[in-house]
Amino acid sequence: MKDPRRFILPSITTGLALCLAVSTTTWADEFKIKRSQWDAEDNQLKIKGKGQHNEKVSISNAGSGMIIGSVTVNQTGKWELTLNDLATVPCRIHAESAGLVQKRDVRKAPADCDTGAGGGGGGTVQTSPLRVLAANDLGMHCADQDYQIFSILPPFNVVHAQVIEMGSDGSPPASSATPTWIWSTLPAAT
Repeated sequence: MKDPRRFILPSITTGLALCLAVSTTTWADEFKIKRSQWDAEDNQLKIKGKGQHNEKVSISNAGSGMIIGSVTVNQTGKWELTLNDLATVPCRIHAESAGLVQKRDVRKAPADCDTGAGGGGGGTVQTSPLRVLAANDLGMHCADQDYQIFSILPPFNVVHAQVIEMGSDGSPPASSATPTWIWSTLPAAT
């Protein structure tokens, strides 16, 4: 007769693996967006769902990836988020919680909803081969020379700007470009 102890460890291991698989599947089934609807009259995006207690849910525009809100799942396993006065209404939302992801179309979204394709859904963005590089020289030892911020402050500052033409497909622009120098000052400053 076979020793029954030989079957105990494999049975325990198999049982634990099944419990883990069932609990993971159950959690994945618990997290979902139940409703996502635009209310044009109140200018609100209302989103409801369910998830695991105390987990954070991040909501973003599925097209652009921009986070538009977050909420924590309550003790009954439900979450609800109302977003007011959005600059652009997403056509589709993306919800993420504990590594799980759900996406859902926004019901009653306006015709110009944001698909994330650019232009905010209201048309195409005009492009130009010209770019402006600008820097402030605030006098003495203050300067903005890394081009991160461009601002115009009260008198006694100097703005350095260059307009350059970008090349296309990685090649430099045509060498026939003629540089033009423009220098100006405010009449009151002289």
